[in-house]
Amino acid sequence: MIAQELKELREMVAVLQPPKPTRRPILIDEACKILGKAKPTVYTLSRLGEIPSCRQGRKVYFYEDELLEYINSGKVTTAREIRETAEQALYKGTRRR
Repeated sequence: MIAQELKELREMVAVLQPPKPTRRPILIDEACKILGKAKPTVYTLSRLGEIPSCRQGRKVYFYEDELLEYINSGKVTTAREIRETAEQALYKGTRRR
């Protein structure tokens, strides 16, 4: 009885867990679509190390998840986020004696 309930709980947990993202390599054409940039620009960014890439011989490969992280890293901080960060810093600095 307990073993059956344990099995059911494990199945429920497995269903609720998000699927693991697969790291799939993509070529330059798909990377251009994801980034919204031209091929020469993507090649240059790759060569300069601005965007993550791998080179196998003459082929350049990108990982979709790394490109999406690159896009998110350029996110502009909103005024609200700046204000919240400043308030947290002020509250940390004020101590009562």
